[in-house]
Amino acid sequence: MRYFSKHYSEAICIPVMADHLFIPLEQIEFSFDRHRRTTATQALLEYRLNRLCDQMSEDPAGAISKQVRSCGLGSPGHTNAAFENYFGIGIIDYHKQCFLAAAVRCQERSTGRDSVGDDWVSDLSASMTKETKFHRG
Repeated sequence: MRYFSKHYSEAICIPVMADHLFIPLEQIEFSFDRHRRTTATQALLEYRLNRLCDQMSEDPAGAISKQVRSCGLGSPGHTNAAFENYFGIGIIDYHKQCFLAAAVRCQERSTGRDSVGDDWVSDLSASMTKETKFHRG
């Protein structure tokens, strides 16, 4: 996972990574299966998708395609399918939620209020309030 955290924005091929780290590929796959219950390739995808979430949260005004590329992910269409499969929400809807949250924080800072009024919450569309892994209780 440390390798992923340092190189996730680069093209990573798991067999090449194994050679680079002088670890047999079978040992890497066994370790991921044993400790993470997933493959190394799936773990890398999940790591990249989580970094994408972080970027969209930190910079909701940023271009989605640029954020996708900076996380080492493929085309936005392919990434959206993986994102929706993993988180249960599409990239655009998640991006909208991040943008709305940033706007609410800005509004709170400018008005000195600790929380927004019901009028802000009631304006959310159904597509922007889908339940995701982030929201499940």
